[in-house]
Amino acid sequence: MNWYYALGQQQVGPVTDEQLQALARDGVVTGDTLVWRDGLANWQPYRTVGGPATVVAPAAAAPTVALPITAPASSELSEQQVLEQEYRVDIGEGLDRGWKVFTGNAGVIIGVGIVWFVVLVGIFFVGTIISLIPLLNLLVMLFNTFLNGPIMGGILFFFLRMTRGEPGQLGDSFRGFGPRFLQLGLATLIQGLINLAIIVPVAIACGVMGFFSAALMKSGGLPALPAATIAVLAVVGGITLLALAYVNLLWTFSLLLIQDKGYDFWPAMQLSRRMVNRRWWMTFLFLFVGGLISVLGAFACLIGMFVTVPVFYGMYAHLYDANFRGDSKEPAPKAGQHPWWKFWG
Repeated sequence: MNWYYALGQQQVGPVTDEQLQALARDGVVTGDTLVWRDGLANWQPYRTVGGPATVVAPAAAAPTVALPITAPASSELSEQQVLEQEYRVDIGEGLDRGWKVFTGNAGVIIGVGIVWFVVLVGIFFVGTIISLIPLLNLLVMLFNTFLNGPIMGGILFFFLRMTRGEPGQLGDSFRGFGPRFLQLGLATLIQGLINLAIIVPVAIACGVMGFFSAALMKSGGLPALPAATIAVLAVVGGITLLALAYVNLLWTFSLLLIQDKGYDFWPAMQLSRRMVNRRWWMTFLFLFVGGLISVLGAFACLIGMFVTVPVFYGMYAHLYDANFRGDSKEPAPKAGQHPWWKFWG
């Protein structure tokens, strides 16, 4: 069953029964939060439609301002609808949308960018000092990986709101440090641990080779590795890089699914994986073009920090919105029936 709930004056959803309960546990949905599902004649406080007692607020008047009694907009897609429709990846459309988001909100975007630049410099400075303490390097690395989730979740949500034509505010960019903090952090932490598991075999192989090379040098010999060994290491290293690129791209939408739709980290990662796998190469090309624009802009007197990087984030938010809240009615192709022109664009 799909539910919609009111966040301020904004309608959010659809979410499943389980996701609504998770939002209630996290404090996003309270006893007085207005909710709606198909079959209800009106928006009602959550406590009146079976909400658990733990979220019922002390005796308080019901909200005096009700949302319009209308069915949710057709642009709101359920998980089943997302999986049934075609996965849309259009680089030109993304660039156009990202540029319009920036030019239409340049003042607030640059202001938020300056604030986050100061915050990130501070985090980097503190992390560098703490990492100098013996045995804390690993903890700092894990904490930074975890913290990346709430940081990016909030920043992407800030751009998502503007992509949808809503006003972006500084507080939106810090939304990742709200009720979804733990789920966002777990998403990037688990992804980081998966990356580590992929890297470990190559790291062990290089460590073994380094050990024997050092032993040869201490005994007066020169480390002469056979050409075959070097070739094997090169191949394994290349495969590892490809595996990292493939796996990391699968989680493209996970943070926005957690922040925007209230998913827990693992269901968000799984839905993102299922979508990206349909057109992995086009998703890669889309994000590669956006990332390249960001990098090139950053070399131009750091313009990228305040112009091209926001354009990239606008592209990113548009790609998510077009597929998880879009109006595409084109059905997804069956396995083995994806036309080649759709594969490439």
